[in-house]
Amino acid sequence: MAAPRVNINDLKVFHRIDRDLYRRLVIDLGRDVMQSMEIIALWQWMEDAGYPSIIYIMRSVSDEMVDAAAEEALSCLRCMVSETDPLLTGNNDDLPVTQTLVGDKPISLQYLYENRGRAGNNVRRTVNTVYRSVFDDIFEQALSLMSNDEEAANVDMFDNNNRIIRGPIRTPGDDPLMKEQRYVKDLYRFYLKGNNRNSRP
Repeated sequence: MAAPRVNINDLKVFHRIDRDLYRRLVIDLGRDVMQSMEIIALWQWMEDAGYPSIIYIMRSVSDEMVDAAAEEALSCLRCMVSETDPLLTGNNDDLPVTQTLVGDKPISLQYLYENRGRAGNNVRRTVNTVYRSVFDDIFEQALSLMSNDEEAANVDMFDNNNRIIRGPIRTPGDDPLMKEQRYVKDLYRFYLKGNNRNSRP
């Protein structure tokens, strides 16, 4: 007997805390939309590995703390795809904010490097099978805000003598924001297809 299909709205309600954090990262803090999915997926993997729930803890900390923790999570993700052992770089224990959040249980780049295959597969799977669906509306909202901010920066304005000041004129193909949006959308389509060719067995 086939398992019943889960309604996407019910799934979004179930992942409400994750969605709140994603919205905070990409809307309030203006962080990268795809990186933020991977950051939350990494924190979810850490929780599954026995660490306190950083995702839950984030509800009660400042934006500055959230941003700093996200930066450390990016360092973790980069370490997980690096071929260089962090012991050789001298950055093995450089996760002070994350360590504060998880308390007494030690966390280091070395631990994540040693578990990079398992953690990396889990992060990709969570993004592909969960977050790409439950974050889709927030994802689109963030891209829309990026576009609106760019338009606002380029509108015609008037100086103190009511002389018109033209915003910068750009060719669409040369607009770095549009290039970034195309890149993000292409990357998002990659996740939508569930492409796991780079996954380790």
